[in-house]
Amino acid sequence: MRINDNGGIEVAWITRPGASANRQGNAITSLTSGDKELLKGSTGWDVDSDQYGELASEDAKRFAGQIMRDRAVGKLSGEVDASYLSDIMQQQNHLGEELVPSIVLTKALSFLEQRRTGIYG
Repeated sequence: MRINDNGGIEVAWITRPGASANRQGNAITSLTSGDKELLKGSTGWDVDSDQYGELASEDAKRFAGQIMRDRAVGKLSGEVDASYLSDIMQQQNHLGEELVPSIVLTKALSFLEQRRTGIYG
């Protein structure tokens, strides 16, 4: 990640060794084990087995990117929780732009609730 000239955060994309330039993956080093579990539960992306995101949907990559950006700027320091996800939803509603699709955020909220109640895993 880096801060661009406009003060925004850019997620660093890396190319897997031997991959063509159009097959890029995400530098996932800032994701916690809880983040990875949440991504798998809400988007199906198993980050540990597909660390370059070759099999991940764009929605999954956007969600991971949001988490990584928020960690980089200090907006998210602990584990993702319902309050954090609700903040993203409210911010997107306010801006009128969906960077992370609401269906992904809704699935993430459901996953957190299932994990909290012991239904998941």
